[in-house]
Amino acid sequence: SSYLNIADVYLDEGKYAEALKNYQLGAPILKNIDDKQGEAVLYNNIASIYINQKKYTEATSYLNNALRIGKNIGSRNNIKSSYERLAEAYNQTGQTQLAYDAYKKMILYRDSLFNEANTKSLLQTEMNYAFDKKEQAIKLDQRHFTHRITSYQGIVGIDIKRIFIPAHFWRRRT
Repeated sequence: SSYLNIADVYLDEGKYAEALKNYQLGAPILKNIDDKQGEAVLYNNIASIYINQKKYTEATSYLNNALRIGKNIGSRNNIKSSYERLAEAYNQTGQTQLAYDAYKKMILYRDSLFNEANTKSLLQTEMNYAFDKKEQAIKLDQRHFTHRITSYQGIVGIDIKRIFIPAHFWRRRT
């Protein structure tokens, strides 16, 4: 939605009141189209505004909503972001045990995302290697085939010469 894009720009510029206003205008649109991923991102962004404004109670409320949605839809990236901001909010309010717990969970999700990315990268590398090996085998087969054709052409050429050269000389004699 345009509201959310405008809000993102205001957020990047540090114009929190304008960003918050546009996020709140965009929220019903996300709910109407049932965009759970968008809602989780929206709540994380609103929480960031509240953290920057030192309104930690409001921030944790939005973060818990983002976390709930992230878990329901299995969005590890949103879950990681929510825990990261919760750790910050709890730390700022002196709730060090909650901050520590949220931070540990953020690390768990961050590492999970990192491992997933590495697994995908490793799988891509393995697939590229297998493809390259097959491509090399095909090229080798093509070279052998071309060599065989050339060899057969040479043999056939020699045999044709054996037939026609003597016939040519035999015709000249008669």
